[in-house]
Amino acid sequence: MSTERKTLEQRAQMSDIERLRHSCAHIMATAILRIWPNAQFAYGPPVEIGFYYDFDLDHRITPDDFDKIEAEMK
Repeated sequence: MSTERKTLEQRAQMSDIERLRHSCAHIMATAILRIWPNAQFAYGPPVEIGFYYDFDLDHRITPDDFDKIEAEMK
């Protein structure tokens, strides 16, 4: 996972929803790393309709995993 952080100036330029989506992406990434510690993350920006992460993982995440990921995010 990238250790590059947004600067204070970059954060100040983000809208409230962009900041929320950015934070949610980090929370999801942390949850996935706790469940699958070998996950390798590449890129995961907030986007217009939410957020996502590209990652490499031996396990193929399916809708059956969503409840487990959501519980870990909480």
